[in-house]
Amino acid sequence: MTLYEARQIIKIGGKYRHYKGGVYTVDNIAIDTDTGFVLVVYHNEINKYFVRRASEWLDTVMIPQYVARFELIEDDKS
Repeated sequence: MTLYEARQIIKIGGKYRHYKGGVYTVDNIAIDTDTGFVLVVYHNEINKYFVRRASEWLDTVMIPQYVARFELIEDDKS
């Protein structure tokens, strides 16, 4: 996945719910200079920051049916 593709799909400023229940805000999309992986930079409600590969962010998990790992619940334009 390219940086451009990730920025078209993942909404910077959007709020997402993780399948386990946490709510996170996307701060930016970045590139890891060592690996070239496209990363999502995001934080939770108490301002703890995280990074995750964009491909993993967009992945699905099975619990017992397939669901999105992160689901957009509020766009910053809402």
